[in-house]
Amino acid sequence: MNDTLKTALATAVTAATEALEAAQQDRFTEARELLSIVAEQLALGEGGNAAAAARRKKILRLQAETQALIDAAPVETELVEAAPVEPEPTEEAQVEAPVNLPLLTPLPPVADAAAELADKAPRKAAAPIYLTPEAWGRVALALRAQGIDAGEQDAVADEHDAAAEYASIERNTYAAKVAQRVALLDRVQAAALRGEVDVANTAWDRLFDVVTALRISELNARRKGADEVEQAEKLANYTAAREDSLRIRQWARSVQAA
Repeated sequence: MNDTLKTALATAVTAATEALEAAQQDRFTEARELLSIVAEQLALGEGGNAAAAARRKKILRLQAETQALIDAAPVETELVEAAPVEPEPTEEAQVEAPVNLPLLTPLPPVADAAAELADKAPRKAAAPIYLTPEAWGRVALALRAQGIDAGEQDAVADEHDAAAEYASIERNTYAAKVAQRVALLDRVQAAALRGEVDVANTAWDRLFDVVTALRISELNARRKGADEVEQAEKLANYTAAREDSLRIRQWARSVQAA
């Protein structure tokens, strides 16, 4: 296996393991975020030798166990997933099935089938998760109760956008993501205060991607044994990102944030 493949699969194993642990502890939002990391890293970890295939099987097993726990969890009614609309079948397509159906060919073992799908099937990006207008209304109420102003949030967001742009020019990708994360959070809050649901949801979706990137960076620093300062910095940044996003979700569900 080459280094890129090794890194991707190692990160996927770590994320899949933590996703299962999160789901087992009813931290389903975190589990979903980690599963998105797993999917991204699996897409980067295609191909390789038998060892890579074995590692993918392990990842897929963890992924399946986690997804089963998530599917069995209570539905979060305030979150609306954008899903493709299935077309209505035409009259021509509505053909009666024959009475005598041929016997189906036995399916291969689950692990082998999953590994084959992982190698051949195209990867699909996770559907965006949006909040309803009612949920954003509750977020706005909580923000106003804290004295947060939309104009001030816009100004702070502009400052962090400028910092992110400067970091990008300096080719400091991590610093750019950190600044971008704060800017997006400010945009989300400003849009919620103004009642701009579409703007809030667009920024919220982008924020999810940036927080996921920070999580990947934190996982990689820990897995590679980076120095303590780097690990502490990345853990602190990810923890802050996770807590800020969790606070928005709590407000959206009218749960009192700590």
